[in-house]
Amino acid sequence: SSLIEAFRQLKSGNIDFAISMVDDVIKSYPNYSAAYEVAGTALAIRGNVAAAMAYFRKAGQLDPARATAYTKMGDIHLALGQTNEAKEQFELAISYNPDERRAHQRLGRMYDIAASRERAIFHYEKGLTGVSPDYVGIKVNLGHLYNLGGRYEDTLALFGDLDSTNADPTSRDIIVGDANHGLKQYAKAIALYRKVLTLNPEDVNVRIRLAWSLYGSQDYS
Repeated sequence: SSLIEAFRQLKSGNIDFAISMVDDVIKSYPNYSAAYEVAGTALAIRGNVAAAMAYFRKAGQLDPARATAYTKMGDIHLALGQTNEAKEQFELAISYNPDERRAHQRLGRMYDIAASRERAIFHYEKGLTGVSPDYVGIKVNLGHLYNLGGRYEDTLALFGDLDSTNADPTSRDIIVGDANHGLKQYAKAIALYRKVLTLNPEDVNVRIRLAWSLYGSQDYS
């Protein structure tokens, strides 16, 4: 359809062409909520925040269950430093679709920053629903919170086979190393910390972690 092609153009970076195409769709189908959301996304990328918000609101008015439109409004508020307004939009998105994972991810991060650990964990976990096994993203944040609460086994289960992921390993390996250290699996922790240090040899925090794991393993070399 024309809207699918407009979205493809948007993903390819042809913003103005995408806007032109989706405007034509809206003229033909003025009650098509998805078209307003795509238009809002294109306008937000171009930096026209006011127009983008207007289109997202229209998408929500036409189809209140279009949770992603509320998430995108929340993203704009968040980018503008309007945290209360952002939180309101993310919560609204979840009220319409409890599985709107990007809204959960954003709320998880907001509660994480506010040091509300259990709420952050709840939303991070919800934000992982349906993601690819190779996804790392907020797993790092969630693993850190698990470790703070002594839930080391949960951290290891969260990441599974480290070699199956393609993301930059550094933060992930530190979190998994910390979990292994917490379980007194010092050899595994040491191997991961040393792996990180091959990439960032001057990382003082990892050097301290390595020293503690070496001490725990009674390796004083």
